[in-house]
Amino acid sequence: MYKDFTQPCSTSYLPITDLSHPILQSIWNLPGSTDSDKLFRESILTNYPNELADILAKQYQDKWINQGRKAANLWLLEKAETLPSQAKLISASYQEIKDKAKGYAEKCSNIRVRSQDLEQAHHRISEFVLTQKYTPAELFPNRSLLGLVRRMCDEKWWRKQIEKTITREYEALAIEVGLVHSHASCYISDETRRRASQKRHLCRETIETLSAISQDGEVVELQDLIDGSPSNPKILRAELMVRCRGFEEYANKHRFIPLFFTITAPSRFHAALNKSGQANPKYNGSTPRDTQDYLTSIWGRIRAKLHRKGIHAFGVRVAEPHHDGTPHWHLLLFVNPAHKDLLIDICRDYALRDCPDEYGADKYRFKVEEIDPKKGSATGYIAKYISKNIDGHGLDEQTFGENPESTALDAKSWASTWGIRQFQQIGGPSVEVWRQLRKIRIPIVNSDLLEACRLAADEANWMLFCELMGGASAPRQNQTVKLFKAWSDKPGIYGEVVGDITIGITDGEVVIETRFKDWLVGSSNSIQRLKQIAEKEPDRWRYHFNRFLFKGMIEEGVGLTSTQGRHFPYKGDSSYKGRSPAYLEFCQ
Repeated sequence: MYKDFTQPCSTSYLPITDLSHPILQSIWNLPGSTDSDKLFRESILTNYPNELADILAKQYQDKWINQGRKAANLWLLEKAETLPSQAKLISASYQEIKDKAKGYAEKCSNIRVRSQDLEQAHHRISEFVLTQKYTPAELFPNRSLLGLVRRMCDEKWWRKQIEKTITREYEALAIEVGLVHSHASCYISDETRRRASQKRHLCRETIETLSAISQDGEVVELQDLIDGSPSNPKILRAELMVRCRGFEEYANKHRFIPLFFTITAPSRFHAALNKSGQANPKYNGSTPRDTQDYLTSIWGRIRAKLHRKGIHAFGVRVAEPHHDGTPHWHLLLFVNPAHKDLLIDICRDYALRDCPDEYGADKYRFKVEEIDPKKGSATGYIAKYISKNIDGHGLDEQTFGENPESTALDAKSWASTWGIRQFQQIGGPSVEVWRQLRKIRIPIVNSDLLEACRLAADEANWMLFCELMGGASAPRQNQTVKLFKAWSDKPGIYGEVVGDITIGITDGEVVIETRFKDWLVGSSNSIQRLKQIAEKEPDRWRYHFNRFLFKGMIEEGVGLTSTQGRHFPYKGDSSYKGRSPAYLEFCQ
């Protein structure tokens, strides 16, 4: 790959490198450097952003001074061969990434054309994707082989893969070389922070140019819909706090006790030491995504053991980063006092089963605290962690020693980079049923249970909702109200049917429909032109709307819901089951 720069050689034929690169200037005149050394450094360091190149140059300089020329060059050569090539694209512009994605998509399309059948096309295209060091499209329920091929021939699919891969690989490198820790940049690197900020602004600007139109010609701004959904940090935070408070009220009523757990991964998952920020000698190169998978597997084993022992716990889990980006979990769990000790023992056993004898395992890797109501509420205990990882609301710099708003943005960027779910409800009733109920603004007259649940949701009374749904410990299949789904033959952008979609809720006797409309999304100007057609020629508009929607002629479509609920009877063995929303509408 490179010439042997570990041995002296004649340099009379080598050109002198330009010193305009600031990183190269810092290590240009190291004692004993030859022109070949300088070219060697340039060939590697100029491939990476300054943030990464600077730290590599400093480590290279340290090795050159302390271990000599050969050791330093061998170290840099090893780094060059192990650094993922995709990480070099971190400095690429949006247009450069788009062009690269377009090129990959065209190559896949050419492979598809030259293939004898669909199976061969899928096999050959998947091999090509792997050779480029990306992951081929995977087969999930409701996905077809044709859909997988279409994905890998799509420029948008490639652009997402490239952006995700280069961001994760670069961030993994930044963690490994010491750019992410308490004495450098907490949670994420400066480069990833910059790109995340650019992406947020770009998304916001794009969304502000988009509108949606229904089959009735109703037009809404897409940003207004997003601001009124859990995608809005304020709404998400409020909903989480309502659920936590409701769980606490339910626990108080039924004499459950609150426990607060913190679970941290073993030392080998941590790249940097907490106090000094220096490299952890035990670090094995794990990424935050690897650590999250590890913690998830531990929790899966804990849940299985609790199920076998007949122990029911409910509450909320928060995943947040350590200073070096390594995730750890906070769990607020409510449990029967008779099961408290066994719950703690089971959690401790699985949390410390891996490397139980390492230094500080008992002190740092597993913590549990029984919350004393006299000192504060359980909801108040978890509130700061929820706010810290959403928008920093209600926190000041004295709380965590950092700006709460910027810390929250960094935490969200960290979670987005690594695909980490920050918040998860443990046990309790379905929040999706709760959200569907909150859309219904008129009384439900033919089901006392559904009306009681609707009122509880409308009044943000999660405690009462838990009781009406069968209790906070009721399994999902035993809950009294469930989502009502129907099959949709509407094709997605890759030609696959959408499949089951939520159209309402049911108590097993009555179905309340909460979804009546489908929507097309486009630029505000194009949507306004469509609105004019809908107003002047409504019949023609509905015909073309359905044609666009069901034949997949519009690339992007989102399903929204009305705020009014309608009722129709539902029997357990009804012919409604498996029907499309259009069929249900017709039946009424």
